[in-house]
Amino acid sequence: MRYVSLIALGAAFNVARAAETIPEPSVTSIGDFYIALKAVAQWVLVFGMILGVLFIIMGAISILTSRGDEKKLTTGKDTITWAIVGVVLLVLSYAIVNIVAKFFGVSGTVISP
Repeated sequence: MRYVSLIALGAAFNVARAAETIPEPSVTSIGDFYIALKAVAQWVLVFGMILGVLFIIMGAISILTSRGDEKKLTTGKDTITWAIVGVVLLVLSYAIVNIVAKFFGVSGTVISP
């Protein structure tokens, strides 16, 4: 179990390392705003994914150690369910940033972790 979380954290840190740095605070056009929004969205996605993986692991541990206790089993299932819902919402918010950028015709690369 420890190796799975280490692999997930390593992958998330590789995405974070590849993320661009936050630009200077001089926003004069929609393109500058998009670049700033892109940097923030990338960092939120990375840390949200790390938390999602950790909560899935916590839910799995709760299920594995329940020993027939219905309350602990239900808690583990709920933890996994809400972690997956959170990860899906993160991915959707990440996609919305791309859709809005394309709608306004922002040139440059679209967010890709």
